[in-house]
Amino acid sequence: MITEFALFIFTTLGGLAAGLYIVAALFPVQGKRNNLLVTIVPLVLLAIGGVALLGHLGHPERMFNAFANPEAGITQEGITTTLFGIVLVIDLALTWFKDGAPRALRIVGAVFAALLICAMGMLYYNYQSMPMWHALPTVPLFVVGDLAIGGLFIAAIDEQLAGNKTLATVNAVLTALFAVTLVGNAVVFQGCGLSPVPFAIAAVIAAAVAVYLFTNWQKATSGLRWGLFAVLFIGIVIARYAFYAAF
Repeated sequence: MITEFALFIFTTLGGLAAGLYIVAALFPVQGKRNNLLVTIVPLVLLAIGGVALLGHLGHPERMFNAFANPEAGITQEGITTTLFGIVLVIDLALTWFKDGAPRALRIVGAVFAALLICAMGMLYYNYQSMPMWHALPTVPLFVVGDLAIGGLFIAAIDEQLAGNKTLATVNAVLTALFAVTLVGNAVVFQGCGLSPVPFAIAAVIAAAVAVYLFTNWQKATSGLRWGLFAVLFIGIVIARYAFYAAF
């Protein structure tokens, strides 16, 4: 197991939570069930990631140090995670007990979610002692990957949005950009004397999903949409694991 397994869990699950909420704010889902899903699922993912992060710190009280230096990457992660979590709780309460959360609240939550995934990427990019991390593909590895997987989740849960050509195009473009990003990671890691194979495999996976989305999105049944989500998520897991294995 990689030494930074807790961070792998936190960024992978937290990134999915942020990505799906951002897409849900831009492409509102229909029905109470789906609206509950876009609040409950991110909350659960953040909770699991948060527990993993506490395990990484060793002592829960160290979490308070995450807010000590506003310029530190871990501080920015801590603040944005907290703000995003607060919006999710409010959203869940409004969706559960009332007619739903206002669009403005979801936009605010999407902003915090976007700041969170950007903070994740920048935290590792700023490791100048790690040349395989201090490289251009690092930030999009997190940001583009999280948005791509989030978009596929939204398309999978909402039948109406699954037939939305704009969302299908956005998902296809994001997945294609993610494939390009993974190729960039492979090149950087190879240049640093590390294996590019995991990133190459993930790139092939992302490219295959992108091709399907560009050419057959109208034919995707519910099962196929979940299959595309699962396949891309596997690609993300492979790439993230290889990323942290370099530490």
